[in-house]
Amino acid sequence: MTETNGLKIAYKIFERSLINNEQATNDFVRNHFALTLIGLGQFADAVSFISSDRSELVSGGDTPAIFNFAMAEWGLNGTPPYELITYLVSSDKKEISPHGANYFQCLALCYALSDDYTTARSYIANAKRSLGPGRIFSSWRYRYVDRDSMIEDLEEMDRSLQAGQIKPPFLNSNREYLH
Repeated sequence: MTETNGLKIAYKIFERSLINNEQATNDFVRNHFALTLIGLGQFADAVSFISSDRSELVSGGDTPAIFNFAMAEWGLNGTPPYELITYLVSSDKKEISPHGANYFQCLALCYALSDDYTTARSYIANAKRSLGPGRIFSSWRYRYVDRDSMIEDLEEMDRSLQAGQIKPPFLNSNREYLH
């Protein structure tokens, strides 16, 4: 099964869960449905699904939702939404709790888009150090990947930072129509 076929299956499962389940506000399902939409290149659908009100989203302070919204907007418009990226960077500076590899990877991307390459590379190194066994979500390609693939993604991110060409592969998603 290809990664795209797997995402299509996930899309159908999450879509049905959201339509048929009274617990449609379940954060896990909502988050993974948004990840699936972005991974499939359905950026407009992801933006509208994550939030119909951008300022309400930011005032709610849900960092993962704001990050995913920003990535979906980037995919939709072709330009990173720098005000959301700035918000995420400033929120990170206030964080004191420990984080995992995905968090460090997401923030590395935000710092890179803020032209703070030193901090971005430091976060890439933190992501590598905090990797455990098993699958992890890579915000570089918007897919769950194994540990070795995550290391490859982090190294590709680092090379793109050094080249000054930050364009994650998820931005080139197929954008296949699902319905």
